[in-house]
Amino acid sequence: MTTANTHSTNVRTITPAHPEWPAEQIARLPEAERPAMLWLNGPLLLTEALARSVAITGARACTPYGCYVAGDFARGFTEQGWTTLAGGALGIDEAAHSGALAAGGRTVAVLSCGIDMTYPRANARLLEQIRTTGLLVSAHRPGTHPSRSTFRGRARLLAALGRAAVIVESANAAKSEEIGEVAAALYAVPGPLTSQLSMGTNRLLAAGARPALTTAGIIADLAP
Repeated sequence: MTTANTHSTNVRTITPAHPEWPAEQIARLPEAERPAMLWLNGPLLLTEALARSVAITGARACTPYGCYVAGDFARGFTEQGWTTLAGGALGIDEAAHSGALAAGGRTVAVLSCGIDMTYPRANARLLEQIRTTGLLVSAHRPGTHPSRSTFRGRARLLAALGRAAVIVESANAAKSEEIGEVAAALYAVPGPLTSQLSMGTNRLLAAGARPALTTAGIIADLAP
C-alpha cells in the first residue's frame, strides 16, 4: 500500500449539492449504502463520464480468455465513444482499464480505498495513468485501507454508476448477484462449462442476466 500523489488541482470532494454529483446513479443503491460524499481525482467530469458508460468487472485471478474479453470489450466501447468503468483491481478490472487506455479512451476507476492510497501496488502505474487522463473515484475518506466491506461497497457503487454492468468472469454467483441488484442492466459473458471462473457468470445467465456477446449489441440495448 502506498500513498498516491494527491497534490493536484483535479482533486475534489463532491456532495449531493455539487453539479458533478451522479444523483440518478446513486439512487440505485439502497439508502443505507448511499455515500454522503465522493472523492474524485482526475480531469474528467464525473457526470459527463457516466452519461455513456459501462462497468466491466470480474475475477482478479482471471484466465487469458477473461482478460482478452475484458480488454476487447473496453476497446469496443471506446471506439463508440463510451466510458469504461472498472474497479482498479488486478485481473478483469485491470484488463478493462488497459483496453480503454490503449484505444485512447476514457476510463474511470472506482476505488476500494481512500483517494490518497494506491491499491493494489502492482497497478500503481495504471492508476497513475487513470488519474492523469481519466478519473479516480472513492466513497471512502482519505487514509482508508481496503477491507472486505470496502471491496463489497466498491463493487456495488461501480455497478450502480454505469448504464450497465458486464461481469466477465466470476466463480461466485452470489457476489455477482449483489452487483446485479443495483445495476441498471446486468450482462454476463458466457464461459466454458469446464472453467471454475465461468460458473458464476453462467449461473447469472441461467437466472436471467443478458448475454454479453458484442459491444455493439450492448450499446444497441442501451441506446435511448
